[in-house]
Amino acid sequence: MREEAQVATKSSQPPRRTRAADAERVASSHLCYSAVGSVFDLHRIIGNRAVQRLFKSGTAPARSKIGPAVSRDPATGSYTDASQNENSASTGLLDAIEKIFNPAPRLLGISSAPKAGNCGEMSWETRWELSEYGRGGFVIQEVHWREKLQRYCDRPWTEESTKTYHEAWWVVKNGRSPANDDAVPDTMGRKIPHESARGSIEIDATAQYHDDVAEAQLPADMVRFNPDTNAGSLRSSLNKPILDGNVSKPILHYIKFEWDCCDDRGRRIVRPTQVVARIP
Repeated sequence: MREEAQVATKSSQPPRRTRAADAERVASSHLCYSAVGSVFDLHRIIGNRAVQRLFKSGTAPARSKIGPAVSRDPATGSYTDASQNENSASTGLLDAIEKIFNPAPRLLGISSAPKAGNCGEMSWETRWELSEYGRGGFVIQEVHWREKLQRYCDRPWTEESTKTYHEAWWVVKNGRSPANDDAVPDTMGRKIPHESARGSIEIDATAQYHDDVAEAQLPADMVRFNPDTNAGSLRSSLNKPILDGNVSKPILHYIKFEWDCCDDRGRRIVRPTQVVARIP
């Protein structure tokens, strides 16, 4: 009877906790609170940034500022503006999140079949269009133009040249295609026969749409009828423009054509231009 009572007393006592178990439980608790706290901090920073953008855009009325939010640096003991720290530390992350949830409209290139003329004449048109209405911006295309020419039939190849430039099409807010003076298709080639008797021209270009970019943000060196480029009436420059805003995925198109307008006696004749390769 005494032994049964002793056993019952021992079984009713709660199990003893070890220091290792307590340390593990505290560590996991801190980890949980740390993860939750990081999520709340991120939400708070994103919310603050969104409200600031509403005030700047004029959508939400601005209220009077009672006082700056400050934070103390534990290393130096000095106080700084907390909002500035949040903005500077989270700019890259917020911009990345914004591009994920608010991507630029997809750029579409609608190309026609190349139209070949004679002795270097070529016309291949691509019309730009957005998948949906945008906030306004530019289609910027980087063009690489390479030529290999033979001026006269009875002489060897005399010229090889390359040129790289950038051209722009303006898309107005709530528009889906270039408008006004930029409502022209991208045309690769030449409108008239080439002065060289033989030759080849290779053009590859990459286009991207930059959404939410104002017309005033286009660099001043991008001008119409730029003599240094082959862009014609489009605004163009030899320098690559650095623009903000959301950027669409790039579109590549490429064409190579050649001509041989010489007969067996070394005299110039008329022959059609041939398309060697193109994408798409």
